[in-house]
Amino acid sequence: MRQAFVEIRWLGWSGEAEQAADLADAFHNLPQCMWRDDFSLQFFRDAFLAVYRQKYPTGRDYIAMLAEIISMEV
Repeated sequence: MRQAFVEIRWLGWSGEAEQAADLADAFHNLPQCMWRDDFSLQFFRDAFLAVYRQKYPTGRDYIAMLAEIISMEV
């Protein structure tokens, strides 16, 4: 999420308001939803990150970042 916030700030400064809003849309429910019993990283990836990645394929790859985080789980 930290990287997403940094990118949102940079996009805003760069005049890319639509992309900043789309990235905020992909992440804005995560802090609340991740504590629910029915939270699914796969759903978050597929429903939000993949949609963002499809629209902005050359940007930061949050799907790969999530995969790296998941692989670190003990």
